[in-house]
Amino acid sequence: MHSNSFSTASSFACQILVYATEGNTRLRRTEQLQRAGFSLLQAESFSAVKERLLENDIAVCLVEAADGNRALVEFYTFIQEQKLNTQLVCIAPETESVGRMTIPAARYDILESNASPDRLRSVLFSAVERSRLLAENNQLKQQLINQAFSQIVSVSSTMQTLKAELEKAAREDQAVCLSGESGVEFNRLARAVHSLSSRGTQAFKVLNLGQLSIEQVEAALFSTAPDSLIQSTRGGTLLLNQIEALPHSLQSSLVRLIERSRNQDEQNSLTHLRIPRLICTLSESAETALAEKRLIPELHNLLCSRMIVVPALRQRREDLPLLAESFLSEISWQEGLPAQTLDSSAVHLIQTRFWLGNEAELRSVLYKACALNPGRHLTADLLEPWLGSEETEVEQVGLTLKEMERKLIETTFTRYGGNREKTAQALQIGLRTLSGKLREYGYPPRGGPGSNVQVTAQEEHKVTIPGASSIQPQEHRRVA
Repeated sequence: MHSNSFSTASSFACQILVYATEGNTRLRRTEQLQRAGFSLLQAESFSAVKERLLENDIAVCLVEAADGNRALVEFYTFIQEQKLNTQLVCIAPETESVGRMTIPAARYDILESNASPDRLRSVLFSAVERSRLLAENNQLKQQLINQAFSQIVSVSSTMQTLKAELEKAAREDQAVCLSGESGVEFNRLARAVHSLSSRGTQAFKVLNLGQLSIEQVEAALFSTAPDSLIQSTRGGTLLLNQIEALPHSLQSSLVRLIERSRNQDEQNSLTHLRIPRLICTLSESAETALAEKRLIPELHNLLCSRMIVVPALRQRREDLPLLAESFLSEISWQEGLPAQTLDSSAVHLIQTRFWLGNEAELRSVLYKACALNPGRHLTADLLEPWLGSEETEVEQVGLTLKEMERKLIETTFTRYGGNREKTAQALQIGLRTLSGKLREYGYPPRGGPGSNVQVTAQEEHKVTIPGASSIQPQEHRRVA
């Protein structure tokens, strides 16, 4: 049995660190374990132990000293801080009792000083196996974390701090609020929290409160119908975007729902019975929303108890080149365009831009520039026409795809002075498709007076002739 255990330990390339303040004890124990086939290191002080733990892959730290209690607590704290997989084994003198109150029992073993060599060897092999399993478990956790954050492109320390907060929120499995400016991609952050939580295999759904009527919100959030959103997301996660857009009459109901989700009875914690975990987003600071009465005090207090502030894009400028490249890859894939990259002038322009509209504004500018770029490289000259003033760009954040398409077509049409052939060529669409779109937007038929000018709803029944006043169609026929 020992030979099998030893082969497992050897394949793990484990090392045992022996800590003993008394030289003869340390030497005797080292010789005993070397004969058993273990790879050993020695340490005679706290600082030496910590140095060895950082420099080597230590599976087990064997503590045999008069200060064993203190050593266990200090070494365990250090191991936790450094996120090491090292296990602790303490050989306690017969006259000393070692308490298990401050350290989880799964992280260390206690042996009597007169324990037999076979008993010591068996305990060490078990500790080595625990260390190996812990290392594998931590590796799998890290892979899950990397996968959950794969859609959040960042290298900045600010975003690393945010990821740590999101990871902590995922473990707590409580309602959480993400606060940031307009244009921040809350959906990706919320999905990462969901993926890392115990609900990660269940449903993740999104409710955009700013786009719904009171009746629609009531039916989605507070209905007991089996097909309502709140019921169909049980056991999963429900993202509530723009919580400040919720009417005050429904904010009180939301407060009760959040409190109910926090106080779920343990007997109702089975996946199919659990209330969805709620993640709320706020496109301004909680204090501003409260001061301007967009949030009631009760909801404000609940949200602030677990608030995560998302940094604006301009606060993490080192992320901008990577983020832009990521958006370009997504746009190319979605639109079937050749892969495009940014040249140095475009990178400089992006990094010096204020980006009041955050990720949504950056994505919008890149989308428009890609549509008109026949090559594979985007320059600053290709990006600048779509930047405009900061105030104008902020107003465009949150446009639907249809609205964005219209703005792109109209802007290009104006840019080419109403020339439909050049506009269609720049947009890479058919001339008939372009004419249909322009007719849908209210532009007169091709070739007629004002065909490059949009006709408003009030003017649709009028005919405009250069140099003459507008007259009603019926009056024009009578004159003829």
